[in-house]
Amino acid sequence: MRHHPGNQRFDSLDDDGLIEAANAGDREALVEFFRRHWSDLERLAQRYTPRGTNVSHGADDIMSTMVRQVLSLLDRGNFAPTKAAEAHGLLRTVMRRAIARVFRRQRVEREGLARRRAMLSPVAEPDPTHRPVTQPDVARLIGSLSEPEYRLLLMRLEQRDYREIANALGCSVLAARQRWRALRVKLGFVPRDPEGLPDADSRGDGDRPPASRPV
Repeated sequence: MRHHPGNQRFDSLDDDGLIEAANAGDREALVEFFRRHWSDLERLAQRYTPRGTNVSHGADDIMSTMVRQVLSLLDRGNFAPTKAAEAHGLLRTVMRRAIARVFRRQRVEREGLARRRAMLSPVAEPDPTHRPVTQPDVARLIGSLSEPEYRLLLMRLEQRDYREIANALGCSVLAARQRWRALRVKLGFVPRDPEGLPDADSRGDGDRPPASRPV
């Protein structure tokens, strides 16, 4: 799509005009909207893809999944945005869901490979005390996060300091620390006591996760 020339039929329309036309059922207007913003959407897909994950085709896979889902909404008459700003919000939401779909697809591929390998090697007894975090687990967690929570998680994975995080989120340093503590509990990095609070061993300033934790 990124190599396709623009549709001259839409030269006189701005982004709001394209979305209004798409909302009225003009599929090509939505395709033109994608074309105009393709580079920005690619960068967003790269930013939304957690670092170190083994997504089959990276951002390209997420982009193609997102486009199919949005066009499907239009084809079914469920495309609601009437302005460009609303359309961008929809694209961000669908893109995050596309990440989860890519993870699920890769899980199927990985499980198929594991079954083929198991046919060629003895089956080891599973350790009942150990349950690794899987990519579907990560996908479900990502899908449950709000936009600020997702940004906070990415910045902590990138080892940003709290002052930088506070500036990015538009809050105080203390609030950034408190949000990170709450998010660690939500993601299961920190256990809860019966009152729903982090346990005594995990309370503190939360600057650095324990060395044994994945984050």
